[in-house]
Amino acid sequence: MSVLEKVRKMREAYAGVKIGSGSVRAIILISMRLKGKEKKKELEIAKEISKIPFVKKAWVVAGEWDIALLVESDMATLSDFVLKKLRDIEEVEKTKTIFIFEEFS
Repeated sequence: MSVLEKVRKMREAYAGVKIGSGSVRAIILISMRLKGKEKKKELEIAKEISKIPFVKKAWVVAGEWDIALLVESDMATLSDFVLKKLRDIEEVEKTKTIFIFEEFS
């Protein structure tokens, strides 16, 4: 199964997730194991991930990380997403989750 198919399957698994009270916000950084022409898949992967209901924003970024996500969900769903879904994709090299405590404009 290709990485894009894995991400689509993951997105479908979260289609019915509702965001309510008790939710947390976080930024998730993702480093991918993609080389050469495969690097172009980052755009498609980020677009697919952005369709998951609790993913508020998705960016393709440069540097140590390839994709950055802004998410809002309950802790159990977020934990499942990172530990059991993202990290199970063999092309995902590593992730880093940064929880948001306060926001200022």
